[in-house]
Amino acid sequence: MYRHIGVYGICVVNQQLLVVHKKRGPYIYRYDLPGGRMEEHETLLEAVVREFHEETGLDVEVTQSLGLYDFVITRLEKAEHHVAGLYLVTITGGQISAEGDDHDSSGAQWVDIDKLREDIASPLVMKVIRYIQTGKLNLQTVYYQDWLILDAPPNV
Repeated sequence: MYRHIGVYGICVVNQQLLVVHKKRGPYIYRYDLPGGRMEEHETLLEAVVREFHEETGLDVEVTQSLGLYDFVITRLEKAEHHVAGLYLVTITGGQISAEGDDHDSSGAQWVDIDKLREDIASPLVMKVIRYIQTGKLNLQTVYYQDWLILDAPPNV
């Protein structure tokens, strides 16, 4: 089983979540949270700030850790275990980029929370939506069987 460990920033303003457009991997063409892997000799918080800036163009300050969560997606008989550190962030500067970095995202945008659905968003985004709506995060590992890879960007 492939395992991905990453850190992700959550920024909500006026009932809109800042998301990035994935351009490859299992979440291609889905909305996802800004974030990713830590680099060598980088702390968790440094990684959140760096990844958020790379994918959105915005500078942020981490204000709270929401903990570590995981889920497993299965596609084409392959399982991927995703472990995610979730952090609330506030914007301190910069300008939103519609271009994104040259890694696995192609820009950022604000999306109304009520328009984000499981068929167009990553499991991370759906977990955050439930947190925003209820104030709680489920500690249980979530399993997604027969994960669907999208072949075009969603219409929101």
